[in-house]
Amino acid sequence: MLPIIEKLLVLQDRDRRLLRVRAELAAVPGQRLVIQTRAAAGAAEYETLKKQTQQLESDRKKLELDYLQLLIARALELSWPYQSLLSRKSF
Repeated sequence: MLPIIEKLLVLQDRDRRLLRVRAELAAVPGQRLVIQTRAAAGAAEYETLKKQTQQLESDRKKLELDYLQLLIARALELSWPYQSLLSRKSF
């Protein structure tokens, strides 16, 4: 092959690579915007889920306290007649 043809083929290959790299560089801002949008949406969803989790934990603790109060009230109701019997016997 003639040296000039070889040089032209090398130049053509380099031009193609240069065009491909420029096209990739032109696409970067759009890709960055998509990634930033996804990241912002993910962060917002995380915060929403975090708040929901905190609310569920708060609700669970309130239910546990209500249940304990109910148990205590029930225990006091059941022990009340016995306390009155004991107080009568002590007189």
